[in-house]
Amino acid sequence: MKIIFGVEAFFPHLSGVTIVTNKLATHFGRNLNDEAYIVTANNTGELKKEFSPRGYTLIKLPAWSNPVRPTLKFSYDASKYVPKIISEINPDIIHIQDPAFISRALAQAAFKRKIPVVITQHSNLSFPVSFLPKFMRKISSKIYGHFLVSFVNRYCTVMTTPTETMKKDILSWGVKIPIKVISNGVNLDFFKQGKVNPNFINEYGLIEFVNHPVVLYAGRLDKDKNLKTLLAAMPLVLKECDVRFLFLGKGDLKEEMISEVARLNISDKVKFIGPVPPGDENLAECYQFSSIFVIPSAIEAQSLVTMEAMATGLPVVAADGGALPELVKNGENGFLFSPYDANALSQALVKILKDENLRKNMSEKSLEIIAFHDQKIVFQKLKDFYNEVFQG
Repeated sequence: MKIIFGVEAFFPHLSGVTIVTNKLATHFGRNLNDEAYIVTANNTGELKKEFSPRGYTLIKLPAWSNPVRPTLKFSYDASKYVPKIISEINPDIIHIQDPAFISRALAQAAFKRKIPVVITQHSNLSFPVSFLPKFMRKISSKIYGHFLVSFVNRYCTVMTTPTETMKKDILSWGVKIPIKVISNGVNLDFFKQGKVNPNFINEYGLIEFVNHPVVLYAGRLDKDKNLKTLLAAMPLVLKECDVRFLFLGKGDLKEEMISEVARLNISDKVKFIGPVPPGDENLAECYQFSSIFVIPSAIEAQSLVTMEAMATGLPVVAADGGALPELVKNGENGFLFSPYDANALSQALVKILKDENLRKNMSEKSLEIIAFHDQKIVFQKLKDFYNEVFQG
């Protein structure tokens, strides 16, 4: 089977969508019975085609900066290049990961050729507008939702989404095509419990953290992740527990967060270690080194980092919003807190930090829950799904 994956932003930009797209293309690209292609935007602004050592072919289209997030580039004239790409590849199925310019061009060209199009909805309507000023978000969300539904209902064959929460949300928007829930999955052979290599501790300067419990946040350091609530909770936790905080990732808020940590006079108890590439052994070790995982974002459609943390046996303190309650069962493998309530967040962390037996029981429950999200199971489900869509 020949599969084209369409996504506007790809590596080196790190996000849940880019990681999932890479994971899918790698799996199908390395399968002898399949061919995988990723069509995405090129940060250099030129058309480029290259073969990735991960097993898929990467096709990059000319792109330019966008006014909302200048660090990301969009291929505004993707429709100029896509028909020729489809004619040359002659794909059996096209799987788009967003409704932006490249995916839109792929879906429209596929529609004319009667090639089935799968679209995965990775976010709710709050995420795309979260980078806009507050006064613009409500009307922008309405406009974006109308555009998305019209596009999906006209040009796409089926939709997938990673959680039942998202499916329910999507149906309320007015999407009429069939919707299939398929988890994004997690590599349980890679993310697992284990001893931390001393080289990891030395490389990231964590020797002062070794004899303390560590609260980990992993993900983008951007305003849509509700990190200000976490920052406000940290001094409250430190009043009760001698704990350390570890931030894994990068984003527009990083410098502001470093300044706030300094203002709170807790810099010696906080470490920002930047991003770790997907597949790097240090990524798994970040989780293994930690005691608890915290995810304050209230708009997650699933959360890859939460699944990675659970696969490593971490209890999770998560915002009671989005689809996180599907992964985090309150009082079982962690606690849910009311979004934007720093006191509730701090109390949940302190409760786990002060009770070693509770932490152990929650760790075991995280491992039990995450077993259903093994990426081997997910890949097989998706392959069967592709076959159904292609044959139907």
